[in-house]
Amino acid sequence: MVRRVLTGCAALLLGAVLVFALLAPASRTVARSERYVCAWQDGSVTEEEYAAAYSALTEGRADALVLSRAGKEGIVAPSEEYRLAYLRLQEGAFEALYGWQPNLARLERAALFRAFGARVYYHLEAFGWTGNRLVRRDGVQCEELVLLGEELPAAVLRESGARTLYVRSAASVQATTLVGTQVERIVAQQPYRADGSALYLDTEGGERLVAGLPAQRELVVADCAFVDRGALLACGALERVSLPFLGASAQPRSEGVGELGHLFREGDSYRVPATLQAVRVRGGYLASHAFYAAPFVREVDACGVNAENISHTAFYDLVALQRLHVPRKGVLLQGKFTATAAPCGCTVYARVNALPAANGDA
Repeated sequence: MVRRVLTGCAALLLGAVLVFALLAPASRTVARSERYVCAWQDGSVTEEEYAAAYSALTEGRADALVLSRAGKEGIVAPSEEYRLAYLRLQEGAFEALYGWQPNLARLERAALFRAFGARVYYHLEAFGWTGNRLVRRDGVQCEELVLLGEELPAAVLRESGARTLYVRSAASVQATTLVGTQVERIVAQQPYRADGSALYLDTEGGERLVAGLPAQRELVVADCAFVDRGALLACGALERVSLPFLGASAQPRSEGVGELGHLFREGDSYRVPATLQAVRVRGGYLASHAFYAAPFVREVDACGVNAENISHTAFYDLVALQRLHVPRKGVLLQGKFTATAAPCGCTVYARVNALPAANGDA
């Protein structure tokens, strides 16, 4: 009995030794195989061990691992798996990223971490890329935030301090999402579109202005079919704006039609920034008291609006108005103005007194 036990133990020990002997050389073989061919800009080609390649790694691009040494740039061609991984991290949806772990070489994992490790990926909670998979992370502080899907709470975006926001196709962005944030750039996937100053959404009825970027001082809103309520709330330092129309759309029965306040409305309040000095309206309607929410605006250009679509009291609340370019004659203004015919057929009103009078008719 004792002999059988000793024999069994010896067999187990021998098996363990054989497993170790088989695995250890394999690991050393894998380590030795981690070598990378690098083509340098001077035409030379070197074979790099991982440690040397990693110390020279500067960035991971979609089609190259970039090394830098002694003032020279070198390129290591990545695998097809790396290229697919890069594309998925750059454009993929949450379902394509979570739980996925590509089979990559060590230097490729390091390159992907250089490219995407500093980003926060957000889908109901925060995630980060470790180099070979997406994992949950505690904080949201980052320079770049990727909104994969669902809605991003404005408080989260503010807390992150992100300056670049990536909006994927499944994401939901509201007019208030950017309020109080430091976002300077948006990179968007269809059905969203970003033009460097604002975010738009393509809908069945036409393109919609969703939000302007916070840092904008001068903003030209593209021709679109709709404007979300409060779309410019985030633009707290806005000085000049050009709009396709005032209100939710150019249609006569739309919400807030002909009123500037619609773009800065939050609940029952209007938060037009006091920095706003000049407004250009290119079409649609100008309702009675169209600028009641922004009496401090000093210049209005309504040359593109049809005269019959402009109320004669549209500009009455502009007590700080200095110049008005409008196709309609006989508009009611507060103060004393000169009226001059413009080459386009419009009338240009210019204030002649230093302070606006309490009442007056131009």
